[in-house]
Amino acid sequence: MGDATARAREATYEDALKEAKARLDADLKDVFTGEDSADLGPLDPNLSVVENLAVNAAKVDGAGRWQQFLHVTIPMLRNTLVFVTVMTIIGSFQVFTSVYIMTTGGPERSTEVIAYTIFIHAFAVAGQMGYASALAWLLFAVVFVFVLVQMRVF
Repeated sequence: MGDATARAREATYEDALKEAKARLDADLKDVFTGEDSADLGPLDPNLSVVENLAVNAAKVDGAGRWQQFLHVTIPMLRNTLVFVTVMTIIGSFQVFTSVYIMTTGGPERSTEVIAYTIFIHAFAVAGQMGYASALAWLLFAVVFVFVLVQMRVF
């Protein structure tokens, strides 16, 4: 009885190790390719404009650094911040290639994402195109809600 328990523990440990390795591999790939990182490139030109004009005016008016940031910099970067945030959220829901190529859903579906699930149900499982379509509409609704919330927050 003790031997069976030891084998079960070892199998569970090996499964957990495989799952952790699959997630680590996907994360490392994203780090080295920069796939999931936010692109803050559009902020660069706007930062120089903000810094040169409005921040100097706020300094003259006696605003502190925190007040300058909160009441001058953030409002002037509103549109750019909304764009970068929305595009990052949409991009994070569209992760498919790394999961499909590296792990195919990982050990026991541990690295499976919604885009991969839609693909599997649409093309790998016969007769599941309707379910895949419903999942795609659900993905659209979730992204749409995130975009609306982002627009309301900023």
